[in-house]
Amino acid sequence: VTSAGMALGGTKAENYNLTSVATTTANITGLALTGNFTADNKVYDGNTTATVLTRTLTGVLPADVADVTLNGGTASFATADVATGKTVTSTGMTLAGTKAGNYTLSSVATTTANITGLPLTGSFTAANKVYDGTNAATILTRTLTGVLPADAADVTLTAGTAIFGGINTGNGKEVGSTGMVLTGAKSGNYTLFAVNTTTANITAKDITGTFTAANKAYDGNTTASILTRSLSGVVPADVADVTLTGGTATFATATVGTGKTVTSTGMILGGTKAENYNLTSIATTTANITGLALTANFTADNKVYDGNNTATILTRTLTGVLPADAADVTINGGTATFANADKGTGKTVTATGITLTGTKAANYKLASIASTTADITRKDITRTFTPGN
Repeated sequence: VTSAGMALGGTKAENYNLTSVATTTANITGLALTGNFTADNKVYDGNTTATVLTRTLTGVLPADVADVTLNGGTASFATADVATGKTVTSTGMTLAGTKAGNYTLSSVATTTANITGLPLTGSFTAANKVYDGTNAATILTRTLTGVLPADAADVTLTAGTAIFGGINTGNGKEVGSTGMVLTGAKSGNYTLFAVNTTTANITAKDITGTFTAANKAYDGNTTASILTRSLSGVVPADVADVTLTGGTATFATATVGTGKTVTSTGMILGGTKAENYNLTSIATTTANITGLALTANFTADNKVYDGNNTATILTRTLTGVLPADAADVTINGGTATFANADKGTGKTVTATGITLTGTKAANYKLASIASTTADITRKDITRTFTPGN
């Protein structure tokens, strides 16, 4: 250190002459500076590493600002977890520049930045179901895409409900979800960005049909008339929109009988909701075939008055027998009676006790026996007498 302009002073100074001033030494220490930096926000990545955005210095002399800079070093979040305004510290930052030797870096201030949740995509599978009139779907499995390997056991997709895009039957129907959430010890470090849709099938619901058949009089064939049709198993909301239609019904045999089995063929589902159902079977029913009513006819022989009303049957015929059965249904037996025993022309004759016979007689019933007419003529008599004296 050198000096200039030094002079002697004091009351005796005039007695002296200052010939020179010797040099000396002293230290100039670096001016202490404070470093500052900013850190970038980041998405959760499971580690504490932070990225330095900017670096600045506090305390640099204005003339040296361009010649002293802060560089290098690394930055770290206090923890790896998601949070806003997390403290970030640095290590290894140094001074650089042509004037850096005149300064010392006394400290680097901390800063703050955010770690935001890592977006995940959820996926799920849904169960196929039988049509039930609703769009409710059952979730089978849930998975997540994007979870860090180290966190795989600590982040899961839970809860929520699934719904089909529509209620009607179909294969590969789209199924969406609502209300799914992330759970687990590390779930706070993630956000559920989206849950993908999936597909599943809605298959037709099996239902059964029933019907009733009308009783009928014997007509020689097995045809039956359907009275009513009904379905079992239809979802209540669809009752008005699914019907059992068409088809024919048939008795097991054409003969007379009570509680005879009747089967159907050709019945189908109709209505706006029919496509959602599968008709698996139609139960048989029963009905009666009753005897076909016939009228018996007969002719009676004329007779001579004999004092009683007995009549003699000459011929017997039937009205109403089916042509195919004509040879197999006859009448026989019975007795005929005049209305009274007196003589007369075209007298009414009635019969009782006539019955049906023949191999097809069981399929008929004798509803009535028509009356006929015949004559009772006078009885010829002779008179004898003895002449008087």
